[in-house]
Amino acid sequence: MKIILSVVFFLCLAQAAKLGEVEFSDTYQLETKSLVLNGLGKREATWLAIDVYIAALYLEKKEQSADSIINDSTHKSLQMKFVRDVEKEKVIDSYQESFEKIMGEEYSSNKSVTTFLNSMQEMKEGMVMALDFYQDKLALSFNGKRKVVIQDKEFQKNVLKIWLGKYPPNKDLKKGLLGLL
Repeated sequence: MKIILSVVFFLCLAQAAKLGEVEFSDTYQLETKSLVLNGLGKREATWLAIDVYIAALYLEKKEQSADSIINDSTHKSLQMKFVRDVEKEKVIDSYQESFEKIMGEEYSSNKSVTTFLNSMQEMKEGMVMALDFYQDKLALSFNGKRKVVIQDKEFQKNVLKIWLGKYPPNKDLKKGLLGLL
C-alpha cells in the first residue's frame, strides 16, 4: 500500500510545478497545440518586494533565449495568477509604463495597445490573466473567459518584451520564466 501511495504521490509531483503557494500544470493545451511549462516567475512590486502574481510561461518546446521566444511565431501562453488584489487603474498603469519603456511615445497612439489597455479589469486574489499567443494573434482572457483578440504580430512581440525584454518588472521574474532559476 505504501508503494502505491508513493507512486501516486510521485506522479502528482511530476505533473505540476509550484512557486510559493501557486501551482501550475507542466503542460497547457492551446487549441490543438500541447505546450510545456518553460518556467515560473514571481512579480514583485515596490522596493518592499510585495508579491503581486506568479507567472507561468508555456511554449511548444523549452527555450532559454528571450530573443528566440520573442521572435518565434509558435504558440505560447503566459499565465499570471494573482496573489493579491490589484485595482484596474494600477493594472493599466503598470502596462502603460512597460509599453512606454518598450515603444517610446508611440505607445499612446498604438491601436493595439489601446485595445489591450481598455480590456483590463480589476484583478482579485486567485484570478488568472492569460495571454495566449498564436501565429497571427494574441488572445487575452480572465479566468478562462476570452476578453479580446488582437491581430498584430509586432504587438505580440512588444507584449512578450514586457517580461522577457530589456525592462522586465523584476529580473528574477524574467529569469524564472526563462527557466534559469
